[in-house]
Amino acid sequence: MSTAQLGAVTVAASFPVVTTAVGAGFTAIRPPSLAVRSAIQHFAAGVVFSVVAVELLPDITRIHSIPEVVVDFALGIVLMLTVRKLTASGEKTVPEEALSEDDKQSAGEGESNAAST
Repeated sequence: MSTAQLGAVTVAASFPVVTTAVGAGFTAIRPPSLAVRSAIQHFAAGVVFSVVAVELLPDITRIHSIPEVVVDFALGIVLMLTVRKLTASGEKTVPEEALSEDDKQSAGEGESNAAST
């Protein structure tokens, strides 16, 4: 590997390192609200699904039949939901005094939205 290639790889690899450090520093100063954390988690889940759809599915469908892939994905989803259901009783709730004002407000909005439906 040439020095120019090594430099390009180092620069490209530094972006995720720097953004992770900046994000960690920011959250150490001001922790995100529950709504922001939820949005970040949903975004990350969407990124994972898009990677599966764009990068993995074409190769998988080339090797395996489409019905086999659909059944396996459905079984994977059922397995994830089953694990969630079995482990839900072990989830810890956050005491109300530990919530910030933003968290309390967003939790109250969720309750009022649920009550109106």
